[in-house]
Amino acid sequence: MGKKSRSIAFSISVFFILLNVLSFSIIFYLTEAQYFKMAKQNIQKSNAMAAAAMQRNFDDVLSYMNDLTLKIYSDEALNGICSAIFREEYNGNSEKENMALQAEGICYDYLYYYGFLQSIGIYLENSDKTDIQLRKTHNPQLYNTLRAYREEIQEEVISNQGVIKCFDVGKEHQIVFARTLKDFKNVLREDQIIGTVMLTISPKYLTDALANTLVTPHGYAMLENKDGIISYSTKKADKGKYLEQTLPAGSEGQSWESLSVPIEALGQNLVIVTPREDISLTIGGFIKTLFLSVGILAMLNLILVLAISRMLTMPMEHLVKQIQKIGFTSLEDEHVAAAGYSEIENIADNFNRMLERIEHLVKENYLISLSEKNARIEALQSQINPHFIFNTLDTINWKVMFLDMPEVTNMISSLGNLLRYTTYQYGRYVSVEQEIDQVRNYLYIQEIRYDHSFRTYIKVERQSEKAVIPCLIIQPLIENAVVHGLKGKQEGVLAVRIRIRGEYLEIMVLDNGQGMEDSKIREVLNENQKGTGESIGLANVNQRLCLTYSLDQGMRITSRAGRYTRVEISIPLAGQSGTIIHDPRDSG
Repeated sequence: MGKKSRSIAFSISVFFILLNVLSFSIIFYLTEAQYFKMAKQNIQKSNAMAAAAMQRNFDDVLSYMNDLTLKIYSDEALNGICSAIFREEYNGNSEKENMALQAEGICYDYLYYYGFLQSIGIYLENSDKTDIQLRKTHNPQLYNTLRAYREEIQEEVISNQGVIKCFDVGKEHQIVFARTLKDFKNVLREDQIIGTVMLTISPKYLTDALANTLVTPHGYAMLENKDGIISYSTKKADKGKYLEQTLPAGSEGQSWESLSVPIEALGQNLVIVTPREDISLTIGGFIKTLFLSVGILAMLNLILVLAISRMLTMPMEHLVKQIQKIGFTSLEDEHVAAAGYSEIENIADNFNRMLERIEHLVKENYLISLSEKNARIEALQSQINPHFIFNTLDTINWKVMFLDMPEVTNMISSLGNLLRYTTYQYGRYVSVEQEIDQVRNYLYIQEIRYDHSFRTYIKVERQSEKAVIPCLIIQPLIENAVVHGLKGKQEGVLAVRIRIRGEYLEIMVLDNGQGMEDSKIREVLNENQKGTGESIGLANVNQRLCLTYSLDQGMRITSRAGRYTRVEISIPLAGQSGTIIHDPRDSG
């Protein structure tokens, strides 16, 4: 006895448990994804608000810078000192240095009044002139950087019609606001520009401003200049790198979200990067609650599923017990009864009808077996008659031979061969060579019968002689041509051609007889004959070919009344070995 299968209750329980697990997993995934999306949107909204606040902050800084440079630009005392130094209106270096100290004193109040300033510098146009620079911290590199970019900055400012402009200069990426300084005493001269005012922003102020934009614990913010390089970042290691080099690489797709906002006052882009893990942290509490809820619902569903499956399977188990009892008793007058659900009752009704059908089939099978035995006996008895006919023909043939009548002897021999072929081979498969031999026997008899009123041409390609076809496929075509086409015609011609073309064996029978009307052709091709030994015709051949080779049309007939009739057959070479088509019944 084989391994016992699982019960329906177990299968139903497992199915519904898996269904619930899948459903809860989908709900959890969709809910978690929705909350993650909402959390991401909230963080992005917060980042956007922080970016907008930073943008307003630096708009104010730009406004302060503009006011400050205007004050420096319009300060009469400061402008007078710078103009005098530029025009070299001093006696010796000591006086020049004193004048520079006076200018620094004027700028000193400006420097410490604005907390975001790192330095104030007035760089005179000629490099050999004294520069005025105040710094909150000692930084020689800052001075050298500003001197190096002075001409470039001045050209940019002049092209900007003297309006204050922001620059990102040097390897340290100093943020510089610049404006030209003119000589008020020579405003009509083309060379009235005596220098450039440069104000640098404190790096700490910039990094603090970036830090204020962060709303998640692991996020970071950067300023990206027009060259795609990070000028300032809350992660010091990223400064000076390209933006693409600073973004974290996730193992499975993008592991971060970013927001890029232009800070027009600085001429740079603010980039805020938020790792996805920070977004996940914001929904951690929700996930725990969701897990607990899913667990409770899963347990309740498990209990409910087990109860429902038990209710469903009890009537089925009762039905199975009744069916098992029937297996050990007679089928007659046996029925099963079921109650509970309509589906179970339908199964019981169908089972009862099946029992009745089985009982009927058992009786019917018994009668068929008896009929088959009787048919075998009749078939053995029917073989006596053909043997008697063949023996009689042989006797007549021997008698005629002694009368020296060779033509009659040949006719009797051909007729005997044809009868044997028809009797013993019909319904079987034969080679083309065998079929053509019997066609020649048939034509010999008919030529004598019609006093040689027609000529016969048979051409069979050598490679097609061993091809296998159904018995009596070609002979009915020849008979139709002789009896219906060439009857009563003098100098008739009958041509037979058999060849292999591609995947098909082609058989063509052509006569120059009476021809056929189109209506007659349609009647022949559409006629449904059973093709017995007494009525083998074109329709019979067509139907046999269609059934044997699963064809829609077994033959093609083209004809012209009073001129000719051509019948063509194409037999598929399926199951061939070389050029031999095997008997389909041999494949079993």
